[in-house]
Amino acid sequence: LVRQKEAIRIMEAVLGSDRFQILKGLSSTLMVTSPEESNDVTEDDGDEERVGRYVQEAMALFSDARSNDDSSEETTHPRNQNDMEALEMLSELVVCFPRPSVRQTLLLDIQDRIDTLEGRPKTTSSSQQTPNKIELRDEDLEEKFIRGSGAGGQKVNKTSNRVVLLHKPTSLRVECQDTRSLTQNRKIARKRLLQKLDDFYNGEESKSAIKAGIKSEKKAKNKSKKKQRQKKKQKQ
Repeated sequence: LVRQKEAIRIMEAVLGSDRFQILKGLSSTLMVTSPEESNDVTEDDGDEERVGRYVQEAMALFSDARSNDDSSEETTHPRNQNDMEALEMLSELVVCFPRPSVRQTLLLDIQDRIDTLEGRPKTTSSSQQTPNKIELRDEDLEEKFIRGSGAGGQKVNKTSNRVVLLHKPTSLRVECQDTRSLTQNRKIARKRLLQKLDDFYNGEESKSAIKAGIKSEKKAKNKSKKKQRQKKKQKQ
């Protein structure tokens, strides 16, 4: 509840009252639209289509706020956010949405847009792949956002930026609270889960096992060279 109130307060300050009311209307429409109202599509496909439109319209509101900062309202939050900052802010609001399927699809859409802005290959909503073809499928994941803890003060302790990710088929579980950014923590959690799955399925052929083997081999070679040098010195 604290997180939701803070996200709403900041969003309204950045967008201004009029634009914020428009965003509230868009959010309400997205939440109440039923899959049956889409034309011959599955619930997931309908969600993806509606989510795409929602994010585009939300970003247009941020863009309009930047271009037409004619507000006389007093605010501690400037309206000159770039697209990356706007997407991060939108993701903080999305976490509060009640429908899990829509919330997850929204977060994936936002992440794809952030990846595009950062110049990374797009991550599809169905999978993320490592070189060993291990993939994360949305239907296999259970993702929770809980309050942070530890260093960082009151802001961290009141913000649900800690990500808990469970891979249901294997019961492998990872957590991440490395940064204050929910988006970054979600990325890191997925990377850690991919590494765990790689170890689980590929064993000695996993990425980490191969790296460990190379490191061990180098260490053995260096040790052997050191012994040879010592023997040469002794002969001299």
